[in-house]
Amino acid sequence: MSSTPSDVKFLKFAQIQAIFEPSFWYKFRDYKLNVLQLKQAPISIEGKAHLLNTAKLPPTLRLDGDSIETIESLYAKVEASDRHNIPLTLEKTASCFELTYTGILENHNTLSSFKARDKKEFLASGAVGDFIFKAVKTGMAINNPSVLLRFGVQMYADLKKNHFYYWICFPSVVDCTAPLVSPIQTIAEALPKNQCEIISNSLLSAAFVPPAFVLSLTNVAPRPFLLTLKEFFTAPSRDQIVCFLDSSGQKDAPAWPLRNFIYLLRYHSKVPRTVRIVCVRQAVKEGVRTFMDSLTFLLELHPIAPSESPMQFIGWSLNERGKAGPRLANLNKQMDPVKLAEAALDLNLQLMRWRLVPEIDLLGIKKAKCLLLGAGTLGCNVARALLGWGVRHISFVDNGVVSMSNPARQSLYVLQDCLPMGEKKAIAAGAAMKKIFPGSTGSYISLSIPMPGHPFSETERARVKDNIESLETLIDSHDVVFLLLDSREARWLPSLLGAYYNKIVINAALGFDSFLVMRHGRRTLREAESPVKEKLHAGSAHGIRLLQGSQLGCYFCNDVVAPGDSVSDRTLDQQCTVSRPGLSFIASALAAELAVSVLLHPLSIKCTAWNYDDSQFPESTIQEWDLVCDRAYLADFINGTFMSGLLVGVFVFGHVSDMIGRKKSMMLGIVTNIIFGIGSAFSPSVEVLMALRFVVGATCIGLFTCAFVIIMEFTGGKWRTIMGVLFQFPFSVGYMSLSLLAWLVPGWSKLLLTMHLPMVAYAIASCYFIPESPRWLLNKHRIEEAEVILQRIGDFNKIQVQGQKMIPNSSPHPFFSVLDLFRFPAIRLMTVNMWYNWFTNSFVYYGLSLSGGSLVSDVYLNIILGGLVEIPAYVLTIFLLLRKGRRLSLSAFEIVGGACLLIIAVVPRDKFAFDWPIVVLAMIGKFCITASFAIIYIYSSELFPTVVRSIGVGSSSTCARVGGVIASFMQLLGRSTHEAVPVLLFGATALVAGFLTLRFPETNNRKLPETLEEAESFLKGENVGLPQQTSPFYSNMVTENVRTED
Repeated sequence: MSSTPSDVKFLKFAQIQAIFEPSFWYKFRDYKLNVLQLKQAPISIEGKAHLLNTAKLPPTLRLDGDSIETIESLYAKVEASDRHNIPLTLEKTASCFELTYTGILENHNTLSSFKARDKKEFLASGAVGDFIFKAVKTGMAINNPSVLLRFGVQMYADLKKNHFYYWICFPSVVDCTAPLVSPIQTIAEALPKNQCEIISNSLLSAAFVPPAFVLSLTNVAPRPFLLTLKEFFTAPSRDQIVCFLDSSGQKDAPAWPLRNFIYLLRYHSKVPRTVRIVCVRQAVKEGVRTFMDSLTFLLELHPIAPSESPMQFIGWSLNERGKAGPRLANLNKQMDPVKLAEAALDLNLQLMRWRLVPEIDLLGIKKAKCLLLGAGTLGCNVARALLGWGVRHISFVDNGVVSMSNPARQSLYVLQDCLPMGEKKAIAAGAAMKKIFPGSTGSYISLSIPMPGHPFSETERARVKDNIESLETLIDSHDVVFLLLDSREARWLPSLLGAYYNKIVINAALGFDSFLVMRHGRRTLREAESPVKEKLHAGSAHGIRLLQGSQLGCYFCNDVVAPGDSVSDRTLDQQCTVSRPGLSFIASALAAELAVSVLLHPLSIKCTAWNYDDSQFPESTIQEWDLVCDRAYLADFINGTFMSGLLVGVFVFGHVSDMIGRKKSMMLGIVTNIIFGIGSAFSPSVEVLMALRFVVGATCIGLFTCAFVIIMEFTGGKWRTIMGVLFQFPFSVGYMSLSLLAWLVPGWSKLLLTMHLPMVAYAIASCYFIPESPRWLLNKHRIEEAEVILQRIGDFNKIQVQGQKMIPNSSPHPFFSVLDLFRFPAIRLMTVNMWYNWFTNSFVYYGLSLSGGSLVSDVYLNIILGGLVEIPAYVLTIFLLLRKGRRLSLSAFEIVGGACLLIIAVVPRDKFAFDWPIVVLAMIGKFCITASFAIIYIYSSELFPTVVRSIGVGSSSTCARVGGVIASFMQLLGRSTHEAVPVLLFGATALVAGFLTLRFPETNNRKLPETLEEAESFLKGENVGLPQQTSPFYSNMVTENVRTED
């Protein structure tokens, strides 16, 4: 059959209409809340399309509650960065009655994200359009044609309003059409009767058929009638027809997926050919299935030419207005009000798991059975709080009736409950809970609880016995018991039964302006569950004592007499619970939250508790501001802000001392330290304390730096080395004295006052006994003042200084910056190495000092020992610096100290008396790091050349302060991970620093470099052996040379 281009007709296709059943939205809502949460990763879904379309309607795809959970998500197997390379391994079969479509649903967390999604990109993505193209290209669709039944869904679920915005697409390649060679007819009209019978018999006899297959019209046994598509390409013959399961009911338009099957046939065809297509449609006539309404036509298939351009896809569905766009499903009109209320109740709870508390067990709370003994003010509010947590089973026990004064204070009652004679409180409370939430269940019993001190007559014995049995049954059948009764003695029997049946018992009671909320302990009867020793909670801050659940008492544990009658012979104000109206809401909320916390705890009723451990510190910042649980990290931030102050103080006081002088800088630091130190003792909050401690830290390092510079500028020769080390001695003495002071003056605020008040006397003495640095005065051309100071020093030391004239060196100095440390390769490596060494020494030194109290139980002894070992370390350092040199001494101290700290990590605790191996190793480590810290001061000043010595030592000191800041948080790291982690970090960094130190050259008895060029040669090993003529030790603030003339 020939045709001109103007006569060519092409096949039209019926777009699929998606029908989402209400069960799909219910299922997806639950899936979003519990599984997806904030994740936007696509999920795999599937839908069903039935072949039986008697209404002659367009093809429909139905999605219900089973659509989400029936297939495993493809994206679980693919990384997010590789979503376009999904393995084509999905295999499905279809029965004669329905087709299974597989798809991808991509849900967005916001409506704006849903609108902004690139729909074209999604349609062509590897999970949708490109999935089909790869299935065709690889030939997978030939063996498994069901992969071509593909769809994608873009969705935004507004769970609060129960609005679901969605847009569905059925991807198809643009170039997948073929010219019609014959008109579209039914098989009854176009084919002989025997061939129609072959088609019908083949389909009726098959248990299932694929969505597309080849049918042989040759009725010769044993040749099978149904063939796979592979036969169409490998063994073509004239008697073959290609069949496609068609869910469309329109007589001139097959279903949309036929486009993909035509593309498959054209893609793998080698030569043009004419093919008969049968769109298999099922009908039921007179109770008999028939396929005679199936459509058939001839298509002219031309092979597809290869193309390098990206594939183009179409297939987005239309909205209600017949335009391309999303649709809206409003479930409020479809959902059962009871189910809607239940879903709304769970919504806010499920949102907790999305971001705030992912591990929370809401199902355990939902299944908990709570018994409220007392349906008064506390009982009503506790019930509402429990309902807010999703508890379904809430039972009430009360023997009272609703009075006219109750509705205003008791939230479950209204005025109608008081009329005519008053409804039973338990019954009215249960009815109110049903009205609030129809899904609420429980028992509502009017019952009088027998009480000690309330005798009963012989005629009441049977009633009392029945009440006891009823109460016992109720407590035994519930998980949590709330004691919310009016009198003290009414709580005695429920407390006894709760302890006997090992139930969670929460007790709440009100005073006028006070209240009590507590949980009862669980007493164990087996030795295997006996209480363990109290120990520090690994996840809390210091000062918290852990108590086992079996160590907790009950409401009556501190009583010395049995409870008696507290309600008889009382005036009206003593009979009623008279308290602030708002107090009941606070107590009720705490009682409900306490019960939920116990239910969520892994140990449930056996969960631990804590209290403040004041055995060593009767007053601490932890107790002052409750630095526990979610605020525990603030205790470490107090030290962290102090160390941060050290970092800032290095810069501030360095510049200030150069501008106004060493003495004035010292006096400024002392006065500032006194003011802010005393002020910190009166801090109203932990945030104010941290801010004040930051300033105190800055002044401390300022005082240290200024004092160090003054000493160095007053000494020379070998005494500069000796004094540089001896200067550290008072620091160690102060460190040890602090432990003694803390023992004598317990309490953080009193300790701060005791530390800073004596500095007033120190400030006064400094005004008279500490002179200004003559070097600084000469540098500022204040020669007369410098001569006066030197004359006073000479007179004191009986040295003649008259007759000498001091002239400041006025030769210009070039400007250098920290960038000059990186101009030459050897200096660059030395600088980085030196920075790491300073960082390590500060990190390990302050890390050990701040955690010294946690080595063994006696914190005072640990701190004293930590300071005591520093003194012999300084003595040994002086000897080694003068006799043995710098490099090997520094390396040996760091390696030995690091090795000892690493060994601590593997030594078991509580195995030796006083943990003496840990203490010994820690003291050796502290000894070594103290010595190395003293050496690094001198060694770094000798390695950096004169022109950049201040910059080199100053930048190195900055790295040390960074190490100190990080060290202050090591205890927090140890509590959140493992107690061995900090000491492992200390040991590893020290060990690495020790081996890196071996790359430094020795500086003892060698002429040291003045310029960068000399330093580069020196570090490369040149000019070895030249004698040292002058002392090389300068502080980072001494940069001027001073000359004297006779």
